Amino acid sequence: MDALKKQMHVNALLQSYDALLTATQRLIMHHYFFDDYSLSEIAEIMSVSRNAVHDSIQKSIKKLEDYEFKLQSIKHQEQRLEIIAKIAKITKEDPVIQTLLDDLKKVK
Repeated sequence: MDALKKQMHVNALLQSYDALLTATQRLIMHHYFFDDYSLSEIAEIMSVSRNAVHDSIQKSIKKLEDYEFKLQSIKHQEQRLEIIAKIAKITKEDPVIQTLLDDLKKVK
């Protein structure tokens, strides 16, 4: 997996499951993936070693991937969006159905 795809994958996992991480894991992951801090910057903020930050990120990613494997929230959301797109093509003339489909897209 290239760097951009991995970044997008981890971002999707965080959006779905970050509440299941510990507060420390969540903070480190947000600093690294959303704030674009380096491992050294995070280590300094958290008063831990750079290696501890790296290990925490790797363990958090593994934990998030395990949640997705078990719960499949992201996979199901993608399947829902594909079905919605197919229905939208078929019923593009009906504004009521389009409104309902728009509402359905917002449901997580």
